[in-house]
Amino acid sequence: MAPSIASVPARHGTNIRAAPLLAKRTDVPVTNLSAISWWNVRAQAGSNEVVVLGLFPVGTHVFSEGVFQTNPPVTLGLTRGGAPSGWVGQGRRVSPARMEYWNGHYTPSPVIYVQVKPLPARQRLAVRLRDERGRYWIAQPEPGGSSTGIHPFLVDLPPDIGMVTAEVVLLQAMEASFDVATRESAAQRPR
Repeated sequence: MAPSIASVPARHGTNIRAAPLLAKRTDVPVTNLSAISWWNVRAQAGSNEVVVLGLFPVGTHVFSEGVFQTNPPVTLGLTRGGAPSGWVGQGRRVSPARMEYWNGHYTPSPVIYVQVKPLPARQRLAVRLRDERGRYWIAQPEPGGSSTGIHPFLVDLPPDIGMVTAEVVLLQAMEASFDVATRESAAQRPR
């Protein structure tokens, strides 16, 4: 189950005021999800367009060159003995000079897919979900990363949550500096 906002580290977009909101989708049902819920919500992150494709059910979802394939010509599935979620791929030669590639993302939980070209090195995306009672939950980024600009965010919520508002936020790298007075610290050590 996804941690609530009170129990997750700040790197996950939990600072409501500091993480700029890029896109929002309200009234998203998360119970008994058996079909794709297409959102196609577009937003800008600097010069990059961000497209929140939607909420997809448990299973394997196939993309080719960053485009979702509703009826892919290949069958992709999870790897035996591998990670619970991740990416698999397959390619085939369609002419002597051209190859086609498919990337399948398999997941044991519903997933929100966000499409974006590479962001600057110090920026990342995060997805947070606000339930009916105002609590925030984090959609976990796929541990295996992204593929061809598709970023999966795994949704794992408690069973008592029926509807959420999905928020895509931009995380900026932050720097902090600390000054430590070592002479004072040494003088205060017990002997």
